[in-house]
Amino acid sequence: MRLHPRHSGALRTLGVLTVTATLGVLTPAAAHAAAPTLPANCTATPKVVLTPALGYNITCTEGIPTDTTLTGSGGPDTVTITGTVGGTVNGGGGADNITITTPDSDRADPGVSVDGVVTATATSTINVTGSNGKDASGNDPYHLDGGVGGDGNDGSITGGTVTATGGNGGRGSGDGSSGKGGDGNADSNGVDLGTGTINADRVTVTGGNGSVSTDGTGKSGGAGGMGNRGAIPRGIVTANGGNGGDGSGGGDGGEGGAGTGGGVDPVTGGIVTVHGGNGGMGSGEGRGGNGGLGVGRGNIVGGTVTVTGGNGGAPGNGSASGGAGGDGNIGNVTLNGAVATALVTGGIGANGGSGGSGNVGTVTGGNGINTITATAGLPQASSKAGNYLGGVIDGNVLPGKATAATCTVIGGNQGVVKNCTATEGVGS
Repeated sequence: MRLHPRHSGALRTLGVLTVTATLGVLTPAAAHAAAPTLPANCTATPKVVLTPALGYNITCTEGIPTDTTLTGSGGPDTVTITGTVGGTVNGGGGADNITITTPDSDRADPGVSVDGVVTATATSTINVTGSNGKDASGNDPYHLDGGVGGDGNDGSITGGTVTATGGNGGRGSGDGSSGKGGDGNADSNGVDLGTGTINADRVTVTGGNGSVSTDGTGKSGGAGGMGNRGAIPRGIVTANGGNGGDGSGGGDGGEGGAGTGGGVDPVTGGIVTVHGGNGGMGSGEGRGGNGGLGVGRGNIVGGTVTVTGGNGGAPGNGSASGGAGGDGNIGNVTLNGAVATALVTGGIGANGGSGGSGNVGTVTGGNGINTITATAGLPQASSKAGNYLGGVIDGNVLPGKATAATCTVIGGNQGVVKNCTATEGVGS
């Protein structure tokens, strides 16, 4: 049978439409990402049916055990992990959102253990939290102390924006002690070895808060955890010490945690902000806890550095001894970049407590135009100063160098100020 030309043209048109429709179905398939590779306790479902390129929702209920690996797809995955990462998490590409949460524990479980590795792209977001310490049970006479909070990270994390937070301490029972908060970025041995490493464009590390003390025992609240005890080699960095727990039943407030005690070494021009945790409130005749150090034994290198000691806690109703403000810097702060600024400030003392010294360590200018200011916290006392005994402020302006440094000390100078082209407010 011979077709009418109109019918033939219609079929030809339909043929074109059919091919186009077929190609329209096949084109997304070429962009499909590979399905993620999962450990046994994980499940994954595409965010959009038939379009895995848009990423997967991945859920793991028992952490990532040692020697196991989770590999995401090439799309923007959302990964939710409950439990410690002891193995490897590889985002696999795309703007992933990875959340690691560790359940309450009496073992101080970290979000990422010393053997754990989490890697994602520069457009990814990673949030890690250590376990909260469990409250002690009054029914167990052998376990009266509150649990210690777990560290956020003891291992290695690489990504775009990373937040690592230590868990809060648990409350003691009977004669037991209050739990200390975990460190944000730490190490497995509880000393400044720097095994915890976070490599990202933006990093926020925060120590967990100490627990409120046990009623009627007169014990102190738990100490806050340290923000950073490990290594942060670059990025825009914020490190906060955890707050001390409040005293109860006549107990003292807990001590605030240091902002950092490990090495923080951001890239040239990096912005670094460090704050010691605040001391807890005293109860009854208990004194307030002291504020945490801004920079403990750590090293900071950055273009814009702001360091503040934590504030002292208020005293109990029957005490006149408020907590002292924490010192701003007792470690080393080094500036870099064409224009660089360092502000080191002592924390504020509560009623009866003195403000902290701005600098007891070393602050050194870089090869550009430097502005360094050290300020004692309020209320200023003879036992503290903007630049206290042992403190060194070095503008690094040596003969023949085309640099400038303005060095300012507020609240008295009992240390050394040198190599500055201008000095303001420097006195004994």
